[in-house]
Amino acid sequence: MTAAPPLDVVETRLAALHEAVSLVRTSVEDHPDDPDHRPDHKALTDLNDAVDDLLDAVDQAQWTVRSGQRDPAGQLAGVHRAVLRAAAVLNGDLLRLDRRFDTARRAARAWGGSWRPWSDVVLTNLLEAAEALRATEHAVAAAWAAGLSSAPLPTHRQEQDLEGSP
Repeated sequence: MTAAPPLDVVETRLAALHEAVSLVRTSVEDHPDDPDHRPDHKALTDLNDAVDDLLDAVDQAQWTVRSGQRDPAGQLAGVHRAVLRAAAVLNGDLLRLDRRFDTARRAARAWGGSWRPWSDVVLTNLLEAAEALRATEHAVAAAWAAGLSSAPLPTHRQEQDLEGSP
């Protein structure tokens, strides 16, 4: 039995990442209906904006892998850039302390009531998205490695690089 082509594995991992990020988006949008704490609170809108940025990066990666470009290395490079952008949003803008999720979580904890379990669900979904992102990053790295191992070797001899040498 042969292994799946590297870009097929990347596409599968991206689909799982997209599903995980969609769950994050759903959990963020399913915040408690609380007249005392409106959904347009800055902490919540900032969190929602960052989740939208994350989903946009994953969508871009999926579009690129499905585009069927003639140059597989160029296609993989585009996917890689989008995955790096997703990682920057998830790890730098959402999960880092004092950033979007942490700010929203502190506000939700202060509001109490049903906001606390909401923030726990969002955190759980963010951590699952982080796990799916790691799997995607590993698939992209494996695809690069597969491409490098099948790259042709240089056709010139080393002596040609030493012109004029004794």
